[in-house]
Amino acid sequence: MLAESTTKMKDKVMDLTKGKVSTALLKFTMPIILMQILNQAYMVADSVIVARFVNETALSIWSSANNILLIGYTILSGFSGAGHIVVGRFYGEQQYNKIKPTVFTLGMAGMALGLVQTVIYLLFSCISERISDPRHSNDCPELRALDRNDGASGHRKPRRY
Repeated sequence: MLAESTTKMKDKVMDLTKGKVSTALLKFTMPIILMQILNQAYMVADSVIVARFVNETALSIWSSANNILLIGYTILSGFSGAGHIVVGRFYGEQQYNKIKPTVFTLGMAGMALGLVQTVIYLLFSCISERISDPRHSNDCPELRALDRNDGASGHRKPRRY
């Protein structure tokens, strides 16, 4: 069974160590270049829509939030690049039996990092909303759990701002 899956893997994998370097490099980088082009097109379309249908303040807020999102994107991209290196090393050493569990582990770790990142972004959005307008602090369910009042007494303590 393992030999059969290894044979299938060898048939599907492009060997970048043979042939012309420029052709292999172009085949390898085309999906990455296409992904970056689509990502930039998405960001430009978002900014055009916000600028056209909302206002300049919303555009500046969107731009600031986009920079924060870029930090998370960079962290996950670095994690992905490190995973490529590990899998490439196993492939180069012809340790094909280690590739599948490594890819699975990297996928699970990537999803866990994505979930943690999502929770951080949700908390950050609520915190920034609370900072900008304290009257809307009750509109953020994520922060109610972190509130210093547990609500068990039935009344709220006055806040100092």
